Amino acid sequence: MYRREYAFSDVIAVTNRKLCAAEQTMTSEDGNAWKDRFLAQIKRICAVHPAALLLREKDLAPEEYTALAGEVLAVCKEYNVDCILHSCPEAAEYTGNYKLHLSLSGLRALMTAETAGTAGTAETAGTAGTHPAYDMLGCSVHSVEEALEAEALGATYLVAGHIYATDCKRGVPPRGTSFLRDVCTAVSLPIYAIGGIHLEGKAGASDMPRPCRQQMQEIFSCGAKGASIMSGMMRL
Repeated sequence: MYRREYAFSDVIAVTNRKLCAAEQTMTSEDGNAWKDRFLAQIKRICAVHPAALLLREKDLAPEEYTALAGEVLAVCKEYNVDCILHSCPEAAEYTGNYKLHLSLSGLRALMTAETAGTAGTAETAGTAGTHPAYDMLGCSVHSVEEALEAEALGATYLVAGHIYATDCKRGVPPRGTSFLRDVCTAVSLPIYAIGGIHLEGKAGASDMPRPCRQQMQEIFSCGAKGASIMSGMMRL
C-alpha cells in the first residue's frame, strides 16, 4: 500500500463563514459580530499551518470581500500562512496579494483581459498591465479537459473534484480517485483533491483532529499534492 507521512501542510484550508465553529446564526440582528468569530476561526486554522488558506467567501460583494480580505491577510501574515483570494482580481490588486483562485471561466476571462490590456470585475476580467504576475493562480477543474486548458492558460495549481461524496453536493455522484489519477497524469501542475475529505483522530497533546489517513493515502497514491478541506477546517 502507498504510504507517506502527511500533515496539515498538505492541506489547503477553504473558508466558509457560515460553517464557522463558533458561528451558529447569520441573521440581520447579528450585524458584524460574526466577523470577530470568523477571524478567531481563521486564527485556529492558521495555527496548524496549512499549505494555504483559500478565502472563498464569494457571496460577498467585491467591496465587502476586499475589506474582509485585508483583515484575513493580516492574520495569515502573523502565522506565515499563504492566503489565496477567490474570484476577485480587484481584491488582489487592492491588497497587493497576488495569489488568486478562479473558476475555469474566470481564468479564461482573466487571461483574455490581460491580453487585451483591460481591467474588469470578479470572475469576468482581470487587471492586466497594473499588477505583477500572480504568485499563485489556482483553478477548479472537473475533467481532464478542463485541467489541460487551465494549465495552458497559466494556472500554477489545480483543485480537482469532487472526489468523495459530500453534503456540499448532495445527490451528485463523486468523480472518485480514478478521476483524480487521470487529472494528475494529464498535467504537470500540483493538484489538490477536494470534496468529502474529512478530519479524524487526534494528534498529540493538543488533541487536534488530523486529516483522514485513508483518504490522504488514496489522494497521494493518485499523484496529488494534497487536499482541499472546507467543513473540517471551519470546525477545528
